[in-house]
Amino acid sequence: MSKFRTPLIFGFFLIISLFANKTFANKIDLTIRFNDPIIAKNLTVAVDDGHGYRFINFKVKDNTISIKEDIYATYGTIELNYKEKGIHFRKYFWIEKQKKSSITFLKSSKPLGLFILRNALDMNVENDDLEKFIEKEWSDFTNFLTENNERMGNNDSIRKVVFTKARALNAKKLEFVKQHKGSFFSLWIFQRYITEDYSKDELLNIYNSTFPEKFNELFESQEALRKINGYGLKAGEKCPSFSSKDINGKEVSLERVRKKYIILNFWASWCKPCIEEMPVLVEISKKYPKESLEIISFSSDSDYRSFEKSVQKLRMGWTNVFNNISINNTFGVHSIPKNILVDPDGKIVLIIDSNNIKEIEVYLEKNVHF
Repeated sequence: MSKFRTPLIFGFFLIISLFANKTFANKIDLTIRFNDPIIAKNLTVAVDDGHGYRFINFKVKDNTISIKEDIYATYGTIELNYKEKGIHFRKYFWIEKQKKSSITFLKSSKPLGLFILRNALDMNVENDDLEKFIEKEWSDFTNFLTENNERMGNNDSIRKVVFTKARALNAKKLEFVKQHKGSFFSLWIFQRYITEDYSKDELLNIYNSTFPEKFNELFESQEALRKINGYGLKAGEKCPSFSSKDINGKEVSLERVRKKYIILNFWASWCKPCIEEMPVLVEISKKYPKESLEIISFSSDSDYRSFEKSVQKLRMGWTNVFNNISINNTFGVHSIPKNILVDPDGKIVLIIDSNNIKEIEVYLEKNVHF
């Protein structure tokens, strides 16, 4: 039984080089079998494809689940969470791509207790080691966040404590990584929890001294380098290229929206400060014609239904992208909300952390005429 889910939790902080936008997906083909009967409504299944973490819909037939998903990372990461009598039982697995894979859960005294793997890797031992290593810092962070989430908003003193505790947690994770050199699990953790608490040179030094050269071509290494380079992004620099699909399946890229001002908005439906600033974005979208201004919102949600409801409720009638962590990495996004304003020449003119979005509104009033 796991007390908390370390690798896949994104919480308040996102656990947010060169080729990631050019990576291609390969499918996983996974069958999950349960020898003990399960109650489907008590089970959740999530996948991390390398570009994002999300819950997936599934059907249970004859105590069996079939999952086919596109994967960009070295492995597809699967999280299973089963709730029984108020207790959560979690397991994590890496699934090999382009192979028939299976996880067979045997009869056991507790849910998800014993299993047999085919073309899949057990990551629970290493994950349990990490959970024990960061237990104190994790408890400090999550307990404070739970107790103060409703009051956080624009309360700078509470936000400051949250940031401080998050930095302590991430520092502990990084300490674990440095103590487990050469491990793929450490690389997997490293690329998720890199933060701006360290300089670009410090992070590159940690990467080079911790991981063997054979890891350099892996997706996770490319994402780590992408994130490290993103943290050095400054106003006045050229906006990095990006490419994704919006919620309607249309291609979204910098090249498609050039020659106008662009607001890149990073948010999530569970992020209260993000929600509080949306009315300002709505007013901006109404004030400026599409020929002059484009807004693109990148959500870090893992639950598509919550995301979709929030988009409708908040009247976000512009381009929306769901859960593409590679783009977050490109722009050095490790906490939200974050907004970046790009001018018609493709130059970044403003990078706004936290919820000071009115700075963008003021800039546009002075510089956009139509």
